[in-house]
Amino acid sequence: MVVKSIRGRRRYLACTVPSGTNRDEVIALFEESASEIPQLKVITSFKGEAVIRCSPGHEEAVTEVLRSRWPESESVLSSGTLRALRDKRPELKVQRRHKR
Repeated sequence: MVVKSIRGRRRYLACTVPSGTNRDEVIALFEESASEIPQLKVITSFKGEAVIRCSPGHEEAVTEVLRSRWPESESVLSSGTLRALRDKRPELKVQRRHKR
């Protein structure tokens, strides 16, 4: 059984945000639009880039919300998997948590 048939497809977007913008600030920006953009989640935000998950077809809506707050923001890259996105842009990789 394919997992996508149960939960649906997802898109991961790498977007520019102002330097120093943390994940909580990006989450607060999307609180009002969360009901309009399915499967919306802010994965990370550091070094002037944020990784955001959404449903396919809603990538432009995510970019518009970002531009409403930060006009210079733009979508740099999108991918169907988080791993592929981070492979294409290694600076988006985060340290892996080790299980105890």
